[in-house]
Amino acid sequence: MGPATSPPPARKHVVDAGMAHQCEAGSGDILDSVRAGADVYLMPRIQHDWNDATCVHVLRRCARR
Repeated sequence: MGPATSPPPARKHVVDAGMAHQCEAGSGDILDSVRAGADVYLMPRIQHDWNDATCVHVLRRCARR
């Protein structure tokens, strides 16, 4: 993944689906932090190859937000 300032690849899918007015796509290091205030966090193709402890760490961060 590129630096946090690069546009996230998910943004194109949000715009193409006509949901740009209802969704915000972000980028960053999910192991470090997640954006606060979201109703849903989508993480496709992210945790499939991580160990259980790392997955639990990320999911707990999402649950606290």
